Amino acid sequence: MAILSDTTGRWELVNPHRRIIAWRHPDNFTDRGRWHFVIEDRTIEPYRDEETTELVDDMIDSLIICRCGSTADAGAQLSAVASLTAELDARLPEAIFEARDQDYTWAEIAARLATPESTIRHRYSDYATRRKEMPNNYDFD
Repeated sequence: MAILSDTTGRWELVNPHRRIIAWRHPDNFTDRGRWHFVIEDRTIEPYRDEETTELVDDMIDSLIICRCGSTADAGAQLSAVASLTAELDARLPEAIFEARDQDYTWAEIAARLATPESTIRHRYSDYATRRKEMPNNYDFD
């Protein structure tokens, strides 16, 4: 995806096929909800599509290149996939906590993860409870 500016000063968010996903005017840059989406929200449930596949391919290739490897090397691809998987897995508990903090139910979180609610609740409820008890100024970055 790329952000482009056309001659009217409107910013556009486009997909790899250059279809407009969202737009905004520069004078709305600091407002919440500043982007006006052209298509429906497709983040409600996980699924594989062409954009996801292309993005993951680009992430793998970029990580291999950043590590000075060859994108044609299957071993480098394995290492990149393992690194990305580990990083995403490490971020999941905090993302679940943030969703709970924004009043998502366990059922809604489970649906977004395409996992049974009982599994999500069993794995992450302790973390969400303990995390809520931490001071608000705790920095995870």
